[in-house]
Amino acid sequence: MKITKIKRYPIFTEKPHAYGGNQNYYFVKIETDEGIYGIGEAVRMQWIRSIDEAVIHLEKWLIGKDPLENETLWKLMSRGCYPPLSKIVFGAISAIDMALWDIKGKYFKTPIYKLLGGPTREKLVCYQHNAGNNLTEFLKNCADSVEEGWKFIRLGIGSGTDSFEPLKIINRYKELIKNIRKTVGENIEICIDVHQNFDTPMTIRLAKALEPYDLYFIEDPLSSENPASLKTLARHISTPIAAGEQWASKWGFREAIEEELINYARIDIGIVGGITEALKIAHACETHYIDIVPHNPNGPVATAAAAHLCFAVHNVGVLETSMASNDLKDIFPEQSIIKAGYLLKPDKPGLGITFNEKEAIKYTKGTSLRPPAIGYSPDGSLHTF
Repeated sequence: MKITKIKRYPIFTEKPHAYGGNQNYYFVKIETDEGIYGIGEAVRMQWIRSIDEAVIHLEKWLIGKDPLENETLWKLMSRGCYPPLSKIVFGAISAIDMALWDIKGKYFKTPIYKLLGGPTREKLVCYQHNAGNNLTEFLKNCADSVEEGWKFIRLGIGSGTDSFEPLKIINRYKELIKNIRKTVGENIEICIDVHQNFDTPMTIRLAKALEPYDLYFIEDPLSSENPASLKTLARHISTPIAAGEQWASKWGFREAIEEELINYARIDIGIVGGITEALKIAHACETHYIDIVPHNPNGPVATAAAAHLCFAVHNVGVLETSMASNDLKDIFPEQSIIKAGYLLKPDKPGLGITFNEKEAIKYTKGTSLRPPAIGYSPDGSLHTF
């Protein structure tokens, strides 16, 4: 079996994105001379035109290759570029790698997780995003989630569009989380995402203010460029730390794993290098008793790929999902099934999802531009770190 073509589908929707602009997606379809195809997804949505150029470049290296040679093709893509790759190119590699695994599962007529060593569980606990325009709406949203069977509450703190006044933000969210805990009870986990908006002193103040509410983790508490700073943070707080959604490849995670700077690894399968690389990172995490909690506010393909990873390994905390994973029903009529807060174990070959190419073409005209996801302090300075 040989690769004959990689088709590219930048998808532009009218659905607003939380940080401005619209919700965009990027998918690839790899075709073979035996009629078996695979689907993949890259998830740097504001850079999909750049990712598209990377896929065009990589396709030239892959035509005529055996799609079942995942390791060789990953090595070719990741090492064939010089100088070393950017995260944009790793997004392209991630999409291609998912599609190759989809082909392999279909070729061997089995779900991908069985080729990776699974299944390790019958269903996969997930969390969705909780939100509200005011306290009443937020608490109702959380109560509705628990009523539907979700075991986790997740909220973002101090997003880039907020006016950055740290003490006001800390006090606001302390009050919110106190009320959430009161609303959902003691048996529901609460996760918060700081979005890398605070420096170390302010993150310490935030975490200490929230300690009484027993958070499952604090996500992206610091900017991702210097993982060693997490060591300083961990000396001062008791809340488990989750990070990693910005890191590409095993080398991006190496220091955080080996130095045990994190408690949970936020692997994003559409950025890190696909299933091939994510599996290696997950196994490395296991040797340091770090659970994976994949970053996945993504589309149907990345959701399915992340789920197969989680069904293949033991060290899983929870899988992020969002309404985005239930979008695009016309393009992906069969998607992952989530019921009562759990993603059900897929039983169809490959990723287990279907692709309607004719519908996908309807969404391929548009722009991926998005305003900067940053805000301003009262003195007029940017509040990004």
